[in-house]
Amino acid sequence: IHDPTDTKKHAYLATTARGERIYLARELIDADVVISAGVIAYDPLLGYRGTSSVFYPGLSNTEAISRSRGEGHSELGPDDERPLRQTIDEIAWLLGTQFSIQVLPAAGGGVAEIIAGAHDSVFRKGKKRLIGAWQLALQDRVEIVVAAVDADIAGHGWEQIGAALATARRLVEKGGKVVLLSELQAEPEIGIDIIRQNRSPRAALAPIRKQAPVDMLAATQFAMTADWARVYILSKLSPEFVDELFMVPLANEKEVQKLLGDNGTCVILDSAQHVYGTVVHD
Repeated sequence: IHDPTDTKKHAYLATTARGERIYLARELIDADVVISAGVIAYDPLLGYRGTSSVFYPGLSNTEAISRSRGEGHSELGPDDERPLRQTIDEIAWLLGTQFSIQVLPAAGGGVAEIIAGAHDSVFRKGKKRLIGAWQLALQDRVEIVVAAVDADIAGHGWEQIGAALATARRLVEKGGKVVLLSELQAEPEIGIDIIRQNRSPRAALAPIRKQAPVDMLAATQFAMTADWARVYILSKLSPEFVDELFMVPLANEKEVQKLLGDNGTCVILDSAQHVYGTVVHD
């Protein structure tokens, strides 16, 4: 297991075109052959996660990890240029990795496809498959978004719930309803606690950005969605805890059905943490 705090386990790779000195796990630097293995997925910071993003910043040092934290780029689409993704691809070139094995997620926590081959070819094919499987375009925003989140290879925690909320926010109208279906019971990180300590979701955004906690992305997604829409959540969290997140706790499926009985346009997202949603007339 890589320890980003242990400088003895790091080795210098090179300096990027932007002048950033890159340190990676010594095993990577010393290896004769490096093969990336991971998941092709949408990522609010990178646009697309996959191939060389498995190396950096996760297998670098604490400074690199801290620099790479952010709240995402909600104003950008996945195909827009991202400086961090460009740095990651440059690092892969400097590392000399040429082969990759990637999986495309399926609904229900499964694997839809395994893609293997040359690094660049796998990434191009993976992005194409991801768009076909997990991109949703609506003509207009809807009044209700139902987002179901299941356990995937990365677990069933704040990161997955935050990703689903971010997708719901892109699709629901201002002041609409987001109904989140989950079994979340994970312990909160610092960013989530910051939301609970503030008077409103919007008020929590500034201290989250200032402190840049390890869960900065998920905390920002929670706060921005709760500020935009009325969020109802079915989970294993206590009702009091959910209230402190400025969301409405749901006790059971019957309460969910009651919400869905309201008139209004609605979209239902299965495995919502994987979906990238857009609105044509926005």
